[in-house]
Amino acid sequence: ASFFLQLQGTRILIDPVFGRISGIVPRYSELPCAVEDFTNMNYVLLSHAHRDHCDKSSLQKIFAQNSSATLLTSLNTGKLVSGWINDLKFQEAGWYQQFNLPEENLKITFLPTQHWSNRYMTDINKTLYGSFMIEADGLNIFFNGDSGYCNYPKQIGELFPNIDIAMIGVGAYHPPLMMKDVHTNPYEAVQIFHDLKAKTFIPMHYGTFDLADEPLGEPYRILKQLEAEKKINGELKLLDVGETLAI
Repeated sequence: ASFFLQLQGTRILIDPVFGRISGIVPRYSELPCAVEDFTNMNYVLLSHAHRDHCDKSSLQKIFAQNSSATLLTSLNTGKLVSGWINDLKFQEAGWYQQFNLPEENLKITFLPTQHWSNRYMTDINKTLYGSFMIEADGLNIFFNGDSGYCNYPKQIGELFPNIDIAMIGVGAYHPPLMMKDVHTNPYEAVQIFHDLKAKTFIPMHYGTFDLADEPLGEPYRILKQLEAEKKINGELKLLDVGETLAI
């Protein structure tokens, strides 16, 4: 679920995880570039504190070579990360709050998801979790973070009626008894895309870390089948790891 965006002169990283999760959980796709390539970053966005999205060593590397970058994240998550990085600049937001940015052509809003957040068993939901809407020069990009299927996307689609790109999780959904409230399967992700009334759907959160019981390639195969059956109302962009999309 890691993305790099370049929007005119603004460079943004979302949920960067460059290696194993906490040095333990292996990754099944290679990092497509060197960490050293990420320079001149303006913002790092963190959706929540779970270790497959908020990786201590990755964040330390990024801010070591981008000391002027600002972390934009959820309530109490900035305080958490500031314990790992000296002189960290950060802003925290609650749901439906907009970050205070100096750029006139950029707005970033923190939005709700149905999920949870923790680092240990003793800090469950001490930090907030959520999603991001990025508005830049008339382009609206939505990053859904982690979420189970719920009514929030319909509300977000009403609040932001012209979403160009929606990045939505499609992995880590089996067994449903454990996962359905916090992650979406490909069918539910397509429904979120339709609820948002977005134009382009970029699936994420699959194929790299084995965090659930479904095969790593199953989301890809299901989405290709749904596309062939014309059950996706919009454009599906199944990006390869490291693939660049011009927007």
